[in-house]
Amino acid sequence: MRFILCCLLINFTHFVMAQNVTIARPTHHFIEVYDEQGKLLNSNVPGVKGSPLWKDDSRNATVELFNGRIHKNIKVIVNLVSGQINFIDNKKEFEFKEPIKKVTIYYSEEGVDDSTQFIKLVAYDSLLYQVKTKGLNYSLINRLHKKIVENYDYGKSSSNLSFQQFNDFFLLDVNNNVALPIKGKSFEQLFPKDVDKVAQLFPKLKKRKSLSTQEISLIIAVL
Repeated sequence: MRFILCCLLINFTHFVMAQNVTIARPTHHFIEVYDEQGKLLNSNVPGVKGSPLWKDDSRNATVELFNGRIHKNIKVIVNLVSGQINFIDNKKEFEFKEPIKKVTIYYSEEGVDDSTQFIKLVAYDSLLYQVKTKGLNYSLINRLHKKIVENYDYGKSSSNLSFQQFNDFFLLDVNNNVALPIKGKSFEQLFPKDVDKVAQLFPKLKKRKSLSTQEISLIIAVL
């Protein structure tokens, strides 16, 4: 009898946790995949090379929702095609009840512990940004996403489909939650409120019509 009661208690606790964190129905990362023209494809079809995921296996993470709740030490998987971040429980994939605002993912590469952070600027938005440089007033973020593209090998008439990763960098005004694309922008255009300070600290940038991600990261560190 005691053993039965323990089993029921464990199952009930697991059920409550799942209800609090996820939608009741499971989901799967092989749904709603689009090609470059926006045509809906099934990424599970034979012949599509690669993966829609940031990493093919789930990683330990801390997740902050737009409603303020924080969940620690949970397994997540990131879909760079749909922008969806899902919760892994008992080898099944679930959607969160509430939209995710920020997720910090911990992992190890070649024996070195590291972490990366993904954010969403608007609730229920599919756009997902990876934080590259974080400052008090500004952050450099990368809209990291994948699409299915058609590739042609040299000497072959037929093509093949594969997932290809794309990077679009933005400067995030942290206080106003506004993202500005950095491509082709000068420091005056990117940092209009701090032009004098940036010009004083980085005088060589006055002649530059656009800035590199490394230069922007240096500016972010001092503002």
